[in-house]
Amino acid sequence: MKKETYVITGAACGIGRALTELLLSKNQHVHALDINEDKLTELEEWARKNDHKVSTRTIDITDCVAVETLIAEMEAREVRISHWVNCAGVSGVGTFESLSAKDYERVLDLNLLSIVRSTRPILKHMQAQGKGKIVNLSSVAGFVPAPLMSAYNLTKHALVGFTRSMQAEMKYLDSPVQFVLVCPGFVETEMIRKGQDMGFPEWLSPLLSTPENVAKEIFQGLKKNKVEIFPTLNGKSMLLMYKHFPSLVTAQARLLTVKNWKDILLNRH
Repeated sequence: MKKETYVITGAACGIGRALTELLLSKNQHVHALDINEDKLTELEEWARKNDHKVSTRTIDITDCVAVETLIAEMEAREVRISHWVNCAGVSGVGTFESLSAKDYERVLDLNLLSIVRSTRPILKHMQAQGKGKIVNLSSVAGFVPAPLMSAYNLTKHALVGFTRSMQAEMKYLDSPVQFVLVCPGFVETEMIRKGQDMGFPEWLSPLLSTPENVAKEIFQGLKKNKVEIFPTLNGKSMLLMYKHFPSLVTAQARLLTVKNWKDILLNRH
């Protein structure tokens, strides 16, 4: 297959890490970005052991100057970015009142505003070279509301709207750049805080997909030139249910705060 250049944010763990590993195994060029230097080092070690070459960069993607500098450096080396994949994110689980204004705004800044800001220099780069794809990882939470996740849901709903608006704008302008929307369901990553207080309950673990499976679905979707990709069976099922029974799905979202079947039977939720 043709060798292309991918830049992946949040590449050191979760879906970003799985997608990085998959692309490297497919002999693609990957620039892995993350704020976690230790996790990036682990990724580099994995790549060496598997005879892959990966470029890494410790970066805070909420720093628009740092992102612009990175892109300028890549352009100076005549690197042509074929795909920019926005995987970085944070959950921000908690009631609206329990989350401080600072914590709430951090979720908005990382999950949404950093993507909007970085889109400007990336779009300029791709338009100049005559092609490119900007891939935004939203979530089923961008369609289905849930308790204790207002900050996360806000950013994912907004990211769906932003991506679809940019898709329409690129078509209107006859631009060579594509925007791709990716909306997974529940995936077993560090973000879901499985088994922790206010995290994804252990008893629902069988519903979880894996980052590796999500990465495969994203890769296949990109190969097929899809503009919207909905990985995970649990995500597809939830969207279908919400389309036909929105009140029921919203009401059952409380199950995510229940620790076991006994709590359900005793109505402790």
